Amino acid sequence: MGLINTSLQIGKSGIMAHALALDVTGNNIANAATEGYARQAVDLKSALGIKTREGPYLGLGVDADAIRRLSDIYLEQRLRDARSGVESAKVQDEVFARLEGVFNELSENDLSTAINDFFTALNTLQSRPEERSVRRAVVESALTLTEAVRALRGDLDTLRTDIDAEVRSAVDNVNAITAEIANLNVEISQVEAGSPGQSATALRDRRDVLLNELSELIQARVIEHDNGMVSVFDGSDPLVMMDHNFELDVETRVDRGVQVADVVFADDRRPAILRGGKLEGLVAARDQGLTAFVDSLDTWAATFIEGFNRIHASGRGLDRFSDVIGTNGVSDPNAVLSDAGLPFTPTTGTFDINVTNTNTGETTMVRVHVDLDGFGGNDTTLADLTGNINLALGGFFPNVQAAVGPGNTLEISSTVPELEFSFGSDTSGVLTALGINTFFTGADATGIAVNDVVDANPGLIAAALTGMPGDNANATNLIEFQNEPLAALSGASVEEYYQEIVGTLGIKAAAAQDRHQGAVAIKAAVEGQRESLSGVSIDEEAVKLIRYQSGYAAAARYISVVDELIQVILNM
Repeated sequence: MGLINTSLQIGKSGIMAHALALDVTGNNIANAATEGYARQAVDLKSALGIKTREGPYLGLGVDADAIRRLSDIYLEQRLRDARSGVESAKVQDEVFARLEGVFNELSENDLSTAINDFFTALNTLQSRPEERSVRRAVVESALTLTEAVRALRGDLDTLRTDIDAEVRSAVDNVNAITAEIANLNVEISQVEAGSPGQSATALRDRRDVLLNELSELIQARVIEHDNGMVSVFDGSDPLVMMDHNFELDVETRVDRGVQVADVVFADDRRPAILRGGKLEGLVAARDQGLTAFVDSLDTWAATFIEGFNRIHASGRGLDRFSDVIGTNGVSDPNAVLSDAGLPFTPTTGTFDINVTNTNTGETTMVRVHVDLDGFGGNDTTLADLTGNINLALGGFFPNVQAAVGPGNTLEISSTVPELEFSFGSDTSGVLTALGINTFFTGADATGIAVNDVVDANPGLIAAALTGMPGDNANATNLIEFQNEPLAALSGASVEEYYQEIVGTLGIKAAAAQDRHQGAVAIKAAVEGQRESLSGVSIDEEAVKLIRYQSGYAAAARYISVVDELIQVILNM
């Protein structure tokens, strides 16, 4: 009975245990290239023995105790964190690379070239101020410049819009993944509850793949529970709790003229605090990286427009006005000009109007005062300004009148053809603020353009200060503006400030690339550690195949020997 009950049982257990071990080894080899697969191992242990007739205990063979996934939850979390870091750095590196392409510096079509071409045209105007063809060339170069600025701003907005679309897509992907993780939690719990001590290895592998994918989108902290389920957190905010996932959503707002999506939790609309992953990288690139350049470009454009126009508004062209309407209107004709919604803020000062009788050639200058000191309650409004102009002109030229024009603009016109007018020294900046005798229009990179009046008649380019033949004094002032230190640009000139923008882009792009490469190196190191524990080594599995095959063959030979012994006994 010992041979039958004990010896055959021992042999059978050996065959079954080694067969199972061979199956596990074969499964490891088959999944050597499977993403997210964790190597499996069979835990073999000696079966409980029985007491023999002679007294000692005899073992009853071998038991396959469990099939284990060789995985370390702490190492897996480090790898997920590393994946989050790589994806965040990667997307920001890619955005800065695209941004460098948008600026397209060092090409023949970059903004630096357009700026230099414009001031080169002004240099030509300085040497030949009375040639109308030269003036047309100035206008054309200015049109090219303003188009380049608007195009650059538009490309920045397009890039932000593209990134925003990726943010929305990433949010949808997060929701899809967390929903599947919650479903897998239920399946794993059910399988493992029905087979105590056994692991739902394939389901856990799939869940790990999803957790890795989730970590590439958003930094996820994972906690595993005793029932086999996991909870996933974004910081302290749950994304998955056991069998339930908490969806993300977006709230749309307008930022710098572009619609952007803020990531929130769908249930209570609280903001999602993004700490890593592609989603955080996209939002950071859109709301920090790109907006910094949008703001810098707008600052440059606004300062360029205002500074150039202030010089231009104090000069005279070859031709004079018979009627002019400002390009900028106020919110209310009775509002103080310094608080009336103008793109640029005027100050206390004066400006000159020069009225010329074309029949006699005589020119008379009148000076208009602007009070914006904030004292006495008499600060100038647009309505006041029209009255001041009419009062100053009335004693000499009642046929030249100022009025509130369309859109609450300033309009000055002559009712008789022989009276024309131009402008002179403006210390108040009110002409620039209201868009009178200006070269450019707009208030930022989006709206910068050449004044239609100048485009239609380049003879109005204010290259002179006195109006005398050959006078190029204001053209000289306009040229010097290129390198003039400006308080609005922290002491830099428009030339230097734009080069600072380009230089900053290069520095930030290089830093983003370095961060990405550093994050990739960290991830590679952690992946190496994970591979040594959970990865499949074909050589190692081949050695196991030989060992388990030998064990299987030996167990089979043992059963054959026992069978021969039984036959001997039966034949006695």
